[in-house]
Amino acid sequence: FELFIVIITVLITQNVDVMTGVFLFSAGPVEEFFKACGGAALFGIFYLISKRKGLLVREALFFGAIVGIGFGTVEAWLYFMGDLSALVMEPGFRTIDAVVWRVAFGALVHAILTGLALWPLGLEKTWMKIFFVPFFLALASIYHGALNLANLYLLLEGFSIVNILVVDAIQLFMLLALVGIFALLWHLFRPHDIIHSEDDADVE
Repeated sequence: FELFIVIITVLITQNVDVMTGVFLFSAGPVEEFFKACGGAALFGIFYLISKRKGLLVREALFFGAIVGIGFGTVEAWLYFMGDLSALVMEPGFRTIDAVVWRVAFGALVHAILTGLALWPLGLEKTWMKIFFVPFFLALASIYHGALNLANLYLLLEGFSIVNILVVDAIQLFMLLALVGIFALLWHLFRPHDIIHSEDDADVE
């Protein structure tokens, strides 16, 4: 699918930079769609087996994150092997940075994005699920694409240490924002029994 998008872009624009940007961005929606399908399937199996009712946002976050971290771990390993080979052939800050980023943050990014795409599955109202799942899946896809697109800056401006650190800072800031949103949702949608137990403790 990504290759199809790139071919169409080349035929329309005849611009290598635009083609590269489209390729980097399109990876986000493609990967997020298939991860969301896997996460939704896991959540559906859990829902059928457990027969639990009510607010299940934490469960949706959890199963989305599980699929995301599985995908991210495999992807990080594949990239790690490639980056490691590059590090042996061409040692330097650029390759060291790529290895560290993939190992430290690759799986985490995928886990959080898939969890955020699927959290509305845990809402109680069916219409909310139908509306919010595609909406947040689209947001996760755009965010993922934007993370990838930051690398276009390096391709255009060069792989100097300063440029690499600028891109690292941008991507790290975007990752911290994702972690904050994930943590906020996890806190807001606490199970009712936890909320009641805390209220009872406050009364005592």
